Amino acid sequence: MHLDKAKKRIAKQVKKGFHGYPLVSLEYFGKAPDSATEVVVSFTEEEVHIPANVNAHSG
Repeated sequence: MHLDKAKKRIAKQVKKGFHGYPLVSLEYFGKAPDSATEVVVSFTEEEVHIPANVNAHSG
């Protein structure tokens, strides 16, 4: 899948807005804004639930 297609699909979902739980969020971290060296994925099952984080590091 091309990067532009992926961005377009994500943007379409964002436009739809929040419709409840479960909720998944992605956070990208890195030294430069154009390359991520760490990705944090958070999954929240319900409103009062503490999110479960999955960290991925690239070497």
